[in-house]
Amino acid sequence: MLYTVNELNRKYVRNINTRKGGVHIANEIIFTELKSNNVPLKDLAAALGLSELTLTQVLRFELEEKEQLNMLCMIGNLSSD
Repeated sequence: MLYTVNELNRKYVRNINTRKGGVHIANEIIFTELKSNNVPLKDLAAALGLSELTLTQVLRFELEEKEQLNMLCMIGNLSSD
């Protein structure tokens, strides 16, 4: 399913206080969407022109909302392929 940025803004609300096991998960929404759409991390990395290792390092720290929405759009596009 293809998403527009406006649809993603409505679908996802950033919740800074999201906790899992008492520890904040950076970019949790990215990992949740990858898992729910059965898209491997290596496919997202390839679409971004990065290696899987580099993408993992980038995702360790919270990204800006615009960057997260861009990745969510790519995940949606990859899952529809």
